[in-house]
Amino acid sequence: MSTFEAILLGIVQGLTEFLPVSSSGHLVLFQNWLGLSEPMVAFDVAVHLGTVLSIFTIYYKPLVSIFNDVVLFVKDRKPRPGATVFFLVFLGSIPTAIIGLGFKKYFELMFGSTLAVGSALIVTGFLLLMTRNARHRPTEHTLRRPMGSPLEVLIKGQKTKSLLYIDKLTWIKAIAIGFAQGLAITPGISRSGTTISIALILGVDRHMSALFSFLLAIPAVLGASILELSKVSWESGTLKTFGIGFVTAYIFGVIGLWLVLKLVKYGRLEVFTPYLWLIGAWAIFQAI
Repeated sequence: MSTFEAILLGIVQGLTEFLPVSSSGHLVLFQNWLGLSEPMVAFDVAVHLGTVLSIFTIYYKPLVSIFNDVVLFVKDRKPRPGATVFFLVFLGSIPTAIIGLGFKKYFELMFGSTLAVGSALIVTGFLLLMTRNARHRPTEHTLRRPMGSPLEVLIKGQKTKSLLYIDKLTWIKAIAIGFAQGLAITPGISRSGTTISIALILGVDRHMSALFSFLLAIPAVLGASILELSKVSWESGTLKTFGIGFVTAYIFGVIGLWLVLKLVKYGRLEVFTPYLWLIGAWAIFQAI
């Protein structure tokens, strides 16, 4: 893999990991179009770790609040929003892990089929279109003034005040969202698009839908990356592409995460539907 290809694929992974268009689907298509047929386990691990770091960058203050609430809960057993979020992320990760580990071989077969990827991209487009009809009544905890930056909403006032958006996220909904994330292992089914869309359809506040989706990504992506590390051959060329992919995916992951939070703010995820249908149809045409 050349430096240009590593940068290009790092940009694709960084942007599409959070934009609701499927990072795995785009990586498959771009690798296919670039003629990269050999397995690139190290590179895939690198770019995924880069996007996880971008989550920590954007959400570092909410993550600190959640960690502190968990520590305090362990000490005094008093319910706290951050501890509840942590518990729900744990619950949501269970179906993801079961699907990912139990059906891994079946999903891996799809990575070699642009026909399967194209079809899945079209399905993602329909799912995003469904969010247009999702309406949410304001709760007693909703901030009265318009939302500023994504971080402003999440950390306004007391360190865990914004986590009160969790009042619409029940444990059943958390498991359902985690199940949807498990199915999103399918290349072409967007992880972020699926989890945020399902959360919105289930009536979860849009701010919490985004926060929960990206928190849920941390154990899923880290777990998958750790499992893949045993397959990595640490050669000089591998380390070079690893570093390039990691840095590029991180930078564009921050950009992609910021963009999708803006879209969630205005409830406009369906703007990606035409693009997904177009590129999905193109992939299917190329495969036929």
